[in-house]
Amino acid sequence: MDKTKIMFNVHVTPMPVVVGSTKLEVVDEYVYLGQIVRLGKSNFDREVNRRIQLGWAAFGKLRHIFSSDIPQNLKTKLYNQCVLPVMTYGTETWSFTAGRMRKLKVAQRAMERAMLGVSLRDKLRNEDIRSRTRVTDIAQRISKLKWQWAGHIARRTDNRWGRKVLEWQPRTGRRSVGRPPTRWSDDLVRHAGSRWMQSRRALGQVTSARQGRGGARRAPRQCRARRPPGRTPTLLSLRPTAIASRLRATQSPPQRPAPTNAPLRAPYTTHLPQP
Repeated sequence: MDKTKIMFNVHVTPMPVVVGSTKLEVVDEYVYLGQIVRLGKSNFDREVNRRIQLGWAAFGKLRHIFSSDIPQNLKTKLYNQCVLPVMTYGTETWSFTAGRMRKLKVAQRAMERAMLGVSLRDKLRNEDIRSRTRVTDIAQRISKLKWQWAGHIARRTDNRWGRKVLEWQPRTGRRSVGRPPTRWSDDLVRHAGSRWMQSRRALGQVTSARQGRGGARRAPRQCRARRPPGRTPTLLSLRPTAIASRLRATQSPPQRPAPTNAPLRAPYTTHLPQP
């Protein structure tokens, strides 16, 4: 029960909760599945700052490698595999604004300067730094993760929680005055239109149809049907068309016929000496 926490929204008066002889802790937020959870408030700003801190912690553990004299391509590969996933964990479920994305970009630029051993006083352009580090841009990484998750949800036909939360709308209540908060699907609508879910679902159906015509990957070894013993195929058990195709593959390609208007040559004959 030590890990169990209690949160109340604005519609419920906080009150102590006791289970057996253990009093549960009442909190305003807590970390669940690697992300901060809050009720009635936007937790993305706090989560962005937390992801940046965790990214710097992962970068600090590998600083002795990033500051060494190893080739830059190895540093880039290490950053893309060990630091960038920490900063982008769970970002496919965030609703991004320009300010939140700017914070992540600033943190990534600072890490790139640390890898190169330069500072802001050197006044290097961001394009020059990126051309030297060649790390994956964090904005492109987040956009790719979000589109993958959107396609995964759009292709779902069952009634799972991910689909329920995405399509849920409050029945009662009024929005406050001013611009509404940024939704998760706003950038998807901006690039693909308001019917982005139908488009992604149709794309998934086309992809499945193509895979069904022979483009599907091979099943895992444990999922493949095993051939019964004693049923090893031989040359006689193969189909005649398969045999013909294999024979044609082993033969040399046919010679190109000579043009019809070319002059005919006299046949070449060999005269053997008479005994």
